[in-house]
Amino acid sequence: MGLSRELATANIAHFYSTYLPTYGDYMVRGALEYFDSLAAEDGGGLGVEGAYNRIMNEALYRIGLYEEGFSGYPVKVGTGMENTYADSLPAHLVVDYFYPHAAGTDRAALIEQMDSGAVSNANFVLAWSHIAPVIGTPAAAQVIDAIVTHTDSMPLLPAANLAFAGLDDGQVEFLVGMYVSAFGRAPEHDGLAFWAGEVARITAQEGDAFREIGMRFYDAGQSHGEAGTALNNAGYISLAYLNVYGREAEAQGYDYWLQSLDDGLSRGAFIAEFSGAAQGDDRQYLDARIAVAGHVAQDHVSGDGALTLDFLMDVLQGVTNAGQAYAAIQDIIDIYGTPQAIGLMGMADDVGELTLA
Repeated sequence: MGLSRELATANIAHFYSTYLPTYGDYMVRGALEYFDSLAAEDGGGLGVEGAYNRIMNEALYRIGLYEEGFSGYPVKVGTGMENTYADSLPAHLVVDYFYPHAAGTDRAALIEQMDSGAVSNANFVLAWSHIAPVIGTPAAAQVIDAIVTHTDSMPLLPAANLAFAGLDDGQVEFLVGMYVSAFGRAPEHDGLAFWAGEVARITAQEGDAFREIGMRFYDAGQSHGEAGTALNNAGYISLAYLNVYGREAEAQGYDYWLQSLDDGLSRGAFIAEFSGAAQGDDRQYLDARIAVAGHVAQDHVSGDGALTLDFLMDVLQGVTNAGQAYAAIQDIIDIYGTPQAIGLMGMADDVGELTLA
């Protein structure tokens, strides 16, 4: 559902009265009239959402012009200067202007996203305009979720500490993705380490381990009764679409893969090819879940075998985009700490190892 006119005007009024207060109601009325002119079919013709985004895209320029809000960065008046000015501002000035009372960790996380180039200054402001009227003191994860929801920026996710001899990052990601795609769960560390060793061994001998590992991986999971392995081919394809793409199968793709499996393609080879074919929104969905699963697979999180199979599945529930992945990863870090932390936090009661080997 798109942005309603009622919500757009309420957000604009809140934004201008809060962040451009010098001229009071006069500035608010001007912003709302500008919005109406941009949205009108016989005016700007941008529609509600387009007009709203344009106004927020120009916000940093107007704050610099009317509020002199960014010390050391005076506005140079001229046509088309809005984007140039917004891009020139250091991230810390932008974050501090809108969120001067942010907790230190939240401030640092937001500045890091913007300094990296993953989130533009303008997109931070656009997201902030949506979340500030709703949550007075948002955590960084909530702001990042708003960035994913309302902008085209793709935030950085904290990197997991997963290093295995003989494997590069892409190969480790492939293995984590096999757990997510084939069985809808995160790996436990010992199981991932086993398959990492197998990939390294086979790659050294043959050069390409992905297809063979995919087949062996699925067969091992089937012998352990992993989720979905008892389904027929039709049921497993439907499950794979949900695990990998987060949606129902389209008819053409469903028919293609069903015919392939019925003709003898192994399920392991299918899942390796199927997950590798993800693109666009499907790829973003899968990447978000792989990122969370990778953090669960770290030695200090699941290396003692204390995490239940239910947890390994439940930790991915509700993770459909980078914003939700960021929040889930922060929860993992809050509970388990980082590998560098001295004295890791206590784990759950031991339930035995879940090594898939």
